[in-house]
Amino acid sequence: MDEYGKGEWSKIKKDLNAQLNSVDVSNVSRQEASAFIDTVNKRTKGDIQSPVLETLLLFNPSYWYNPLQEVLDDFQKEFKTDGTGKSLGLHLGIVYPASWEAKEARAPHIVKKFVGKPLNGNIVQCMLFVNILPAELKDALALYDRDKLLEYFTTEEVLKEGMPNVKILETGTATIAGEKTSWAKISYSQGTTMSELYACGIIYNLMYKGHIIQIQYFVNNMENNTGQGAKEVMELYEPLFKLLAFKLYIYDKFQY
Repeated sequence: MDEYGKGEWSKIKKDLNAQLNSVDVSNVSRQEASAFIDTVNKRTKGDIQSPVLETLLLFNPSYWYNPLQEVLDDFQKEFKTDGTGKSLGLHLGIVYPASWEAKEARAPHIVKKFVGKPLNGNIVQCMLFVNILPAELKDALALYDRDKLLEYFTTEEVLKEGMPNVKILETGTATIAGEKTSWAKISYSQGTTMSELYACGIIYNLMYKGHIIQIQYFVNNMENNTGQGAKEVMELYEPLFKLLAFKLYIYDKFQY
């Protein structure tokens, strides 16, 4: 409907029905029947071409209230960088739910963004950032330990540079792809031409070979566009975000 419009979609359905009615199934060979059964068996296991698979996943009610289950059921995709362009020489792999869409980003340091399309209209997205560690921070590594510098990335001083209205809800440390990582769970609001847009998210920061790698996950509640509304959507998606973050892979460690 979004792609073709209501009138064109009605025509497509009519044409499909006409094609199905015109198929002659009175003389099917054993080989054709066997191939058909094989195809049906693959489809029951999720081996379905795009965008049919993504559409079925989107309408699966078991994933509406438990987004994590989609990945646990192994409906996931991996995006790999080839070291060129915005990836700045790094070969990374990031996993995202199969129902999400990978998109190009306009910002210079966002390698890729991944957007979910819940049927309730909420906005769910992940962004992979890669940047060169600034010279002053490289110098700081000589004076302070790595953990202190990682903690610095989760302070209001740093976060407010890109999100002036940010509120830090929780911070912590973890190990992702074998690297020490700092993270911050946040809420913030951002003015738009229409109204204030409220969001909640979690940001992971790690350093590797003179680069800052950052994974950002955010949600917006479009039915209840308030700080509390965003937090309610975040409660649904936080387990998924945590699992996806720990699926980050640095291929340079093993292949390059």
